[in-house]
Formats: sequence, C-alpha cells, structure tokens
Amino acid sequence: MVTCSPPRPLNTPGRRLARSLRLLVAPDRLPLTIIMLGGLLRVAQYLFNRSLWIDEAAVALIIRERSIPQLFDPLDYNQAAPVGFLVLVKLAALAFGYNEYALRLTPLVCGLAALPLFYLTARRFIRPPAVPIALGLFALAESLIYYSSELKQYSGDVTAALALYLGAFLPLTRPVTPLKALVAGLTGAIIIWFSHPAAFILAGIGTVLVVRNLYGRAWKTLGWLVLTGGLWGVSFLIFYLVSVQAATANQGLLDFHNVFFMPLPPFTPANLTWLVTNFFFIFENPGSLGMAGPGILGCLVGGVYYYKGNNLLFWALILPFGYILLASGLHKYSFGGRLVLFLLPALFFLIAEGIVVLREATRNSFPAAGLILVVLLFFQPAAGALGAVGVPRTKEEIRPVLSYYQANRQPGDQLYVYYGADTAFRYYKAELGLPPDCCIMGIGSRDDWNKYPADLDKLRGKPRVWVMISHIWEDENIFFKYYLDSIGKKLDSRETSGSIIYLYDLSHK
Repeated sequence: MVTCSPPRPLNTPGRRLARSLRLLVAPDRLPLTIIMLGGLLRVAQYLFNRSLWIDEAAVALIIRERSIPQLFDPLDYNQAAPVGFLVLVKLAALAFGYNEYALRLTPLVCGLAALPLFYLTARRFIRPPAVPIALGLFALAESLIYYSSELKQYSGDVTAALALYLGAFLPLTRPVTPLKALVAGLTGAIIIWFSHPAAFILAGIGTVLVVRNLYGRAWKTLGWLVLTGGLWGVSFLIFYLVSVQAATANQGLLDFHNVFFMPLPPFTPANLTWLVTNFFFIFENPGSLGMAGPGILGCLVGGVYYYKGNNLLFWALILPFGYILLASGLHKYSFGGRLVLFLLPALFFLIAEGIVVLREATRNSFPAAGLILVVLLFFQPAAGALGAVGVPRTKEEIRPVLSYYQANRQPGDQLYVYYGADTAFRYYKAELGLPPDCCIMGIGSRDDWNKYPADLDKLRGKPRVWVMISHIWEDENIFFKYYLDSIGKKLDSRETSGSIIYLYDLSHK
C-alpha cells in the first residue's frame, strides 16, 4: 500500500517573517533585539546630519578655535562641558575633520555603548522579569535617542553613570581587596573628568558603602574604602578647580538655569510644591514617558520594593537624587531637563521593578493588569521612537538657509543676522566659505523691542537686503516680519525648522 505524507506548509515570505519575529522576541534573544533596535534608532538620527543648533555650534567653535591644552581653560559662549568630553570631540575632529559627523561621533559612541552597559547593570540591579521592561524604556526614550547625536555631553553622562555602577559600586559590595579598592578608585577618578554629574553618583555610592561598613563594623573594609574615596576626592578637587569652578560662577548660566534651582529651605508649602512638581516632571523630560502616571506608579512601588528587599541598591539609586537636589539648592547644578539625563537608568530600574511587583500582586485578582500597565507605559515612547525613524529631530536648521543665501546672493547684497543666531552663524560662515565681512550682526534687545526698528532702518535704501533669523526669542520673528513689510517689499524667502531668511527690497518705501 502506498501512503502519502501530509503536505508540508508552504515556506512563504509571511511564514519566514513570522518565524524570524518569534526568534527575535524569544526570551533569550529579546535583550539583544532591544539593544539592536535602540542602536538603530540612535544611528538613524545621527545619519540625518541635522544642522548644529546654537548650543552645539558654541561647542563646535570652542573645539575648532582651541588646542587640546586650551580646552582646560574656562569656556567661551556661556558653555560648560567636562574636559574629557571636549578632548574626545577634539580628537575625533582632528581625525575626521571639522564637520557635523565627526563632532557628533563621541556622543553617538557614548549613546551606543550605554545600551549594553545598561543591560549588564540591569541584570545585577533588578530581577530577570524586569530587565526587558527597563531595557525597552532605555532603548526607546526619545531624550536618550536625541542626545546620542547632539554635540553635548549628556549621553556621556548616562554612560558614565552606568560605568560607575558596574566598575565602582558593584565590586565594592563584595569582600573588598586592595586591588578592588584601587581599581574602583581609579575608575571613579578617571570618569569624573568625562562627566560633571559623575560626582553625584560617586557621592551616593560612597555614602552607601561607608554607612554599610560602619554599621557592620567592617573596619578593614573601611580602611580600603578610604583609599578609594581618597582617589575620588583628589581627582574631583582638581577637576573642580580646573573645569567646574568657572562654570558654577558663570552668571549667564546661573540665570538660564535659575528655574531649576531648588528653593531653600525646601520645607515651606510653596517650596515643597516646587520639589514635587520638578521631580515628577523628570518622568516627562527627560524620561520621555508621555503618560507619566504608570511610570510614577511603578517608580513608587519599585522604590518601596527595593527599600524592603535590597536596602543597599535602594540607597545607591536614590542618594544621587538627594545630592543633586542639594547642589541645586546651592545654585551649583540644575535639577531638571537634560542635566538630569544621567538619572534615567536609576529611574527606569525602579519603574521596571515596580511594574513587575504590581503584575505579580494582581496576577490572581486581575490578570490583565500587568499587561495594561506595560502597554500604557510603552505606548507613547514606542510610538514616538518608531514614528520618528524617518524624521530628523531638528531644532534650528540654519545650514540650508545659509546655503540658499550663498546660492542666490548677488554682488552688493546686504545680510542682516538676527542676534540669536550669532554662534551658529559664526560656525557656518566659515564652513560655507562666506566672506568675513558678509554681514551686519543685529543688536540683542529682548527687553525693549523698540530698538529693533532703528537697527533695521540702517538698511533703508538698499535694493537687496537678506535678513536671517534663527534661535528665535518668543515672537520676535513676527515683529521683524511686520516691520520689514512696512518699510520694504519682500522678494524671496526660505524657511526651515527653527530658521528663516528673507530677501527684501528696502529702496522704495
């Protein structure tokens, strides 16, 4: 008798795709998949090669104008950045040229390195079911994606925090040997030079370890911790005198960040409101959670779980928040926005652990609760990150505006540059080869707009005047446009994200 085997299912493209997806999300491969996704999102933004906006341009000018030894001097343009970061950017520029790709290479490398570092830290800090949640939040966070391709030090701050948890904290939680104490001390002492907020992480780590060993009367271990802390302290003191002191005395920076300085004393009703508001704002910026409620709930529950189950880890994660608040109250560091990006690993660890605790607590009474929380937690970060894959996160696209001017200008044209675009214009003027005397720099008068018409009136009688505006303050662009229309005739314009250039005939009215 002849028997026939059942027909095999067709190996269609759809089946192959489904099989590949199942492999990618398998428990043993899911972390690698998340890391690869996070890396692709970061590289995609880097490859857009968007224009340097004013803050980036200021750093780019410092890098271009100074030698490596001069980077140790106080910085121009109201900038503050760790010396180690600046040296790495300078080396990349010397190797690959003074262009956006080379200048942003260091932040990108830091952003990519942070992904596996976060995974390795998460495996040691939180339970296995919480690791994919924390890693997913870290990979998809819009702020972490964006700052991986911005010419600022903030992605490096995140990498430094993770490196300190792995290289300075965890080795000292076990029996401490002289070699461990020395290596942890050197690790912290070096990383301080690459990240300003590394000092807060080290302060938290040091406090936790000293108190633990004092309480346990581990005098020998305390002796080795003195070696470790001594290396950290000496390195920080030198770094403070060389790099940080000038930044903390810069009145322009202090005024800009004033809203993020904790009012003292913090215990009045109004000041407590500031404290609570600014803490929860971290979940939105830089936390990038969108719907902050599930994140806040997870963080609170995770904090309680940590405190009861692993007191050492709890304080290692929480104390840097306290130290940065103290520095904020002393007007030495800003508690908010991009300057607290380095706190996101701790925040995501707490959130992920809290979500797992809630899922376990409701498994019998409300089995879907855990899934609902995860969906709510990831909905906006995932939608934002994946929806922006083909969209550059632009701020001030001044390069195409100036390229348009360069391609269309005629002999005798005048170029008026709005004061807010100063540093970006200075950088791109050299990059695009514009003549040194090609423009008239406008006055800055945010407090008295009546001075702008008198400044523009100097251009009356000219048949072709270009007015370039970028880094706009409030509605000054509308004011400029209104006045230019009243004294002349618009001939052309080119507008991009955050930047615009007009061509006016001011010879008639």
